[in-house]
Amino acid sequence: MARLPHYVQLVLFKAYAELRAEATRAYLGFLWWFLEPVMYMCVFYLIFEIGLRSGGKDFVPFLMCGMVAWKWFGSTVSASAGSLTKHAGLIQQVYLPKIILPLVTVVSNTVKSSVIMTLLLILLVVPFGRTPAATWFFVPVLVAVEFLLIAGAAVFVASLVPFAQDLKLLLDNALMMLFFMSGIFFDINRMPDDVQQLLRYNPMAVVIDAYRSVLLRDSLPEMGGLVFVLLVATFFMLTGSAVFARFDRVYPKIISR
Repeated sequence: MARLPHYVQLVLFKAYAELRAEATRAYLGFLWWFLEPVMYMCVFYLIFEIGLRSGGKDFVPFLMCGMVAWKWFGSTVSASAGSLTKHAGLIQQVYLPKIILPLVTVVSNTVKSSVIMTLLLILLVVPFGRTPAATWFFVPVLVAVEFLLIAGAAVFVASLVPFAQDLKLLLDNALMMLFFMSGIFFDINRMPDDVQQLLRYNPMAVVIDAYRSVLLRDSLPEMGGLVFVLLVATFFMLTGSAVFARFDRVYPKIISR
């Protein structure tokens, strides 16, 4: 445990280096972290609010809450799956705990996603006229819960993918399936009870519904669902960490095949 701060410092430094390198590769640098989500959200506004006028007056905020939460989860888990392969040269030359690599991806994507989350809150107030309620103070709790879920899932998939690259294809298809089962385009609370129960086994469906409860319904989310998400996150993190610990020095040989 005494060495934990050193590893945390290493994760933060590596994440900072990757973010800085990403920013310097483009002319606009870190401004893209703002421009991309702005364009991303403007497209939804133009299509659904102005163009199609579908789903009712609150459909665009409803959709944005789901898309922002999912984008953080889906992009981070997918990128983390290839984190060891991406740094194959590094881990074959220098020893470092391999579990650090997916955590670097988690931290760097969290920084960029925090920009998107902030813009979501601004857009809910300015163009859509929502008045911030006391429940909005619960948003950091939801962010923390989703962060733990993402970190656990990222470590879990990153620990397994090097053993069979086909797992990355399986993961991409699984994420696509979860995308449509997470209630991004529909309200899971309006589904029949048996369907609701099935959908709530998907932790991202619980997280997305929790964001909507806090931001759109001005009510606190169901605590039992968040406890379930934390249990799933703990399972993923413990299992992934155990695999990393068992094969830490084997990964360079596996990746070099």
